[in-house]
Amino acid sequence: MRIANLACVLVAFCAATTALGQTLERGEISGTVYDPNHAVVPRAEVTLSSPSTGFERTVPSDDSGSYVFTQVPAGEYQITVTAGGFAATRVTSVELHVGDSLTMDITLTIQGQTQTVEVTAEPEVLAGAAEGVSQLISAESVANLPLSGRDYRDLAQLSPSAEVVPGLRGGIRLGGQQSDYTGLVIDGGDTTNNFFGEFFGSLETKNFTIPLDAVQEFQVVTNGFAPEFGRSTGGLLNVITKSGANQVHGSAHYYYRGNDLTSNDALGFAPNIDRQQQFGGALGFPLVRDKQFLFLAVDRQAQHGPLITKFGQDVHGVSVGPPYNIGDLSQLEGPHQQHQNLFSGLVHYDYQITPAEHFSARSFFTRNDTDGFTGGNGQNETAHAFDDTEHFDNQGVNTVFTLNSIFGASKVNEVKLLISAEKRSRHPNGDTPAVFIGDTGVFGQEFFLPSNNDNAKLQAQDNFNYVFGKHDIKFGGDVDTFRDSKDIFVGWSRGEYFFNTLADFKNNNPFEFVQGFALNDQDIFKANTLDPNYQTGLGLYWQDKWQASPRLTVTYGARFDQTWNPQPQSGIPGQEV
Repeated sequence: MRIANLACVLVAFCAATTALGQTLERGEISGTVYDPNHAVVPRAEVTLSSPSTGFERTVPSDDSGSYVFTQVPAGEYQITVTAGGFAATRVTSVELHVGDSLTMDITLTIQGQTQTVEVTAEPEVLAGAAEGVSQLISAESVANLPLSGRDYRDLAQLSPSAEVVPGLRGGIRLGGQQSDYTGLVIDGGDTTNNFFGEFFGSLETKNFTIPLDAVQEFQVVTNGFAPEFGRSTGGLLNVITKSGANQVHGSAHYYYRGNDLTSNDALGFAPNIDRQQQFGGALGFPLVRDKQFLFLAVDRQAQHGPLITKFGQDVHGVSVGPPYNIGDLSQLEGPHQQHQNLFSGLVHYDYQITPAEHFSARSFFTRNDTDGFTGGNGQNETAHAFDDTEHFDNQGVNTVFTLNSIFGASKVNEVKLLISAEKRSRHPNGDTPAVFIGDTGVFGQEFFLPSNNDNAKLQAQDNFNYVFGKHDIKFGGDVDTFRDSKDIFVGWSRGEYFFNTLADFKNNNPFEFVQGFALNDQDIFKANTLDPNYQTGLGLYWQDKWQASPRLTVTYGARFDQTWNPQPQSGIPGQEV
């Protein structure tokens, strides 16, 4: 099955401002060089530099006095402008955030006694593109706002267009779209699970996937996509991670929550955790000053708490024979120990090969080990016995390699390769047929367990940027292959009895019994194991951002997306029924 889409986009922005542009994790700085009489200064030498990393790039202003720096990493910069007959002018504290397109016009002064004029950056930010398009969650917000679960994605709710949908697979909804259509991009690489339609490493429970201390900043993008952005109709979270620098920097944290420090709530209910410990840290440093840098981060969380089983009816004196052999059903009630152990580690390496070439590699590992998970039926008090819960182990690794190359003053190329792999194993805590009693509760093995899913993704992309005159042209594409393997989704392998009431249960009067089985004398688990399959996507685009006037920018272009989906697997010998 193929799904193809061709989109043509024409967007006019009244006044230049901070807007989504460039490759996802980078930004752009442009402007015009003027003399004291506000006449343009052609062929001025404009240098963008970062003392913290040794980054430096120089471009000339064109005949109209305009200059542009494309595909610039987010960070703090200074701009130095020199031209014959004028004093050198240095603009400091130029803050470029993820996805920014800053306009920085610079006015030179006549050369005299002062050799260098230094000013503080005040980029022109006028109303227009940023409104309704994206919202920046800054480094200050990430570092200072309280996050009890240390999951940076919670901060997306600072955007008025974002909401977290409650429920088992709720996710984040942007602009009113379904959460399945929300994309997650980390350091320019797609970080979604094609099979489940979820974020990488986010199996049906609250957990972080990269250390909070590794997040530099991120963007909540809701609409106004340029043609270069695809594969996400409902918006996206655009995240960049921190890098090392010439100055050693780092952080460490330890947080403790426990019932010995927490009183009952206003209704008299005890704390829902016995103990939660969060600890970790980050460290960035130079390997070779101005050339090679390394950043390391780790986050660990260990949480333990009670899962209380309380049936809806009095079950004292109710016994259950083989294979349960329960002398009194009330024995299943009371507290049981849950745990959720989370771990995430990240490594980010940067290498400024030459002034015209920059290489980076970022990799993170994440694991979620949770026992006593109730599948969304309630985390503290539930009518489900502990043997109706599950133990799952969700782990994966995600790696991105990026090479940026500059050709002359007006051409930039970016090549990116993403490799990721994820494993989702879910195991039942019971091994007897499930029993559902409508007015009482449930005990026995959860009907859909065990299950397993292994997947891997390979994505390659190339973006070429060419600037001339008032035009900023970009074209490129990406191809990705998603491999799904070792899928096991077994339904009712142990069977399940359904009773309307506890009285029906006592009288051995079920209204239904469901049992999964395989045909042709096959094992049910073998019949449920799917063959490996692949999904392949292709995206191509071309666009031009034309500065029609100082107060009008027109972005237009075209994009083509196509997906080749795997064929349905039917006719497996021993197909489960």
